[in-house]
Amino acid sequence: MINENHIITEARKTISSLVYKVLAKNICVREAIKQFPEDIFDESIQCVWHALVHYEADEDYRRADQAYEQEQDLYLEMIADILQKGEPLPANIIQRYREWYDMAPVPYSNGLLGKLKSVFRLII
Repeated sequence: MINENHIITEARKTISSLVYKVLAKNICVREAIKQFPEDIFDESIQCVWHALVHYEADEDYRRADQAYEQEQDLYLEMIADILQKGEPLPANIIQRYREWYDMAPVPYSNGLLGKLKSVFRLII
């Protein structure tokens, strides 16, 4: 039986790789988000989902302000470095996103269990 902690650790590493690809401009944010592992509800992964959406939303502002662009890139790189080790993000980072956002709409599997989780997420 696969340990749930192992699944989350591997999902964090996958997300880290996606963030690095976004920063290297190998993939766009939208493509990275579509590749998030299904059915993972880890707060660190939720936080990265929101950070990437915010990153994409600030694209025009980033072009106009090089200092902001560098700061945002360094922030995402720090997040990717932490997740690459399979570790959770620090509580202060998670809390900052939790104040503003509900649960991120991470992908659900197409099976019955995924559909049930999706429905229950909307109810809760």
